[in-house]
Amino acid sequence: MAVLESATELLTDAVRARGRRVIWLTIAIVAVSLADLYLTILYTTTTGMVEINPLARGVMGFGSPALLAAWKIGLIALTAAILVVTRKTRTGEIGAWLGCLVLTLLAFHWNAYAHEIHLVLQHPEELLTFMDDRWIHFRAPGAHVARP
Repeated sequence: MAVLESATELLTDAVRARGRRVIWLTIAIVAVSLADLYLTILYTTTTGMVEINPLARGVMGFGSPALLAAWKIGLIALTAAILVVTRKTRTGEIGAWLGCLVLTLLAFHWNAYAHEIHLVLQHPEELLTFMDDRWIHFRAPGAHVARP
């Protein structure tokens, strides 16, 4: 009987630990996602940027940074809610780790983009080589999307 109680206690502790890990991973996902939103709005309202995500590009096509923010915050909230609800499951933890991995790669992408756009802006004529149907530039908050 003591062995069964000990095994049950270990399992309960493991589930609690998993739940805590998923909560911390979810906090990281929310933080990096909000930083991504900030950088997206920053670049689309200043220099412009290439958006490779077709769903985000579709939302940006409406020309509203506020709509973009609402859409992104809604997705962040939905993701966080799903992860919190599933935090004690293996699937929830795997999802949280994968989310952190993807957002870590995104952070490296933003770092490279910031460096590259700085170099490109030293020669603005080269900016035209980046402009295709993925190029997004809100001329001013609430204004239309500029397309080449």
